[in-house]
Amino acid sequence: PYVSKRPASQEEPTKRGRGRSKSPHRSKNKLIQLNGSPASHVCSILLREVFKAKPENDKISSTSTEKQPFLSTVDYLDILSDLVLAIPACGAAIHRYKPSKNDHFHHALSGCADPAQNTVSFLLHKLIPQPRVDPKEHTKLDETSKRQAFNQARNSQSAARLIVCLVARSGEGRRRVITDLMFALSGGR
Repeated sequence: PYVSKRPASQEEPTKRGRGRSKSPHRSKNKLIQLNGSPASHVCSILLREVFKAKPENDKISSTSTEKQPFLSTVDYLDILSDLVLAIPACGAAIHRYKPSKNDHFHHALSGCADPAQNTVSFLLHKLIPQPRVDPKEHTKLDETSKRQAFNQARNSQSAARLIVCLVARSGEGRRRVITDLMFALSGGR
């Protein structure tokens, strides 16, 4: 058998587990700080994107020179709806999420008291309300206006689906949604 003539301290270390990786994606040892549980962290990232996005401008035209986001507000809301149905902790994370100070919004009805600054109120007062369109004027709209109205309707439907998913979960989350819904429908009283 082959025996090394070097002392043990001079032997080359084995390649396994030592040295640099051959991967082109070298880790910089960046740690990701989670906001609570992984479900809560993912929900907060998605909600941040929903609040940041301008739903009325989502994917209006494919020929637009503006940089289009990879996912639209509808996509974020659909993902959140699916997560709420699949993972109970996501519903609680949505109720705990507090928007930033820059995301302040008012009641959908003018002259009413401001709603609570939470996700459900944002859905009820910003995404679900639709402008009323006169059926006679609808035929006179150009293609861009029709596409924008279609996207607003999709945003509204996705936000409504998320609210239904939140109500489908029993417990305190259902009570919160119903309380916010009563406040919105009663005009802030």
